[in-house]
Amino acid sequence: MMAMLAISCHKKPKPAKLNQLDKSGLRQGEWHYQYPDGKLKEIVFFKDDIKSGAQKRYFENGQINLEMYWKQDSIDSWLDSVNRMYSDEGILLLEAYYHEGEPDSVFHIFYNSGNIKEEEHFRHGQKVGIWKYYREDGSLEKTIDYKGYEQYWSEDNTSGIITWFKENGDTNRTETWMQGSQIEVKEY
Repeated sequence: MMAMLAISCHKKPKPAKLNQLDKSGLRQGEWHYQYPDGKLKEIVFFKDDIKSGAQKRYFENGQINLEMYWKQDSIDSWLDSVNRMYSDEGILLLEAYYHEGEPDSVFHIFYNSGNIKEEEHFRHGQKVGIWKYYREDGSLEKTIDYKGYEQYWSEDNTSGIITWFKENGDTNRTETWMQGSQIEVKEY
C-alpha cells in the first residue's frame, strides 16, 4: 500500500514554456526556432533579450551544427566556454575555447575526414605559441611560432617565424615576419 502511495504522489515536472516574452516584450528563457518545414533549427536561451547560456544550431537533417555557451551581464553577452562546429554528417570541424568573448587556449580545426587540420593557440585574444597546420594525410605542413613576437601581432600584421615542411617531414624553408613584412627567408 505504501509503495502505491509513493508512486501516485510522484509528479512529472512541468515542461518549460518556450518562446516567452515578458511584459516589456523581451525574450526570456528557452527559445526554439524552426526551419520552414517545422524541423528544429536552433535552441537559444535568453535573459532580458540577451543570449545567456547554451545555444545549439541544427542542420535540416537534424544533425548538430553548432554548440556555444554565452555569459551575460546587464547589457551584453559574450562567448565563454568551448564552442564546437560540426559538418552535416556530424563530424567535428572546429573546437574553440573562449573566455569573456576572446579566443583563449587551443583551437582545433579538422578536415571533413576528422583528421586535424590546424592547431592554434590564443591567450586573451592574442596569437601565442606554436601554431601547427597539417595536410589531409596528417603530416605537418607548416608551423608558425609566435613565441617572442606576441607584442608585435595584430590582425593585419603577422609577426613570427613560419616553417614549411616537405611531405617527408624535412624542413623546406623558414620565413621570419615582423609586423606584416617578411624580413628573412631561408631555403633548405
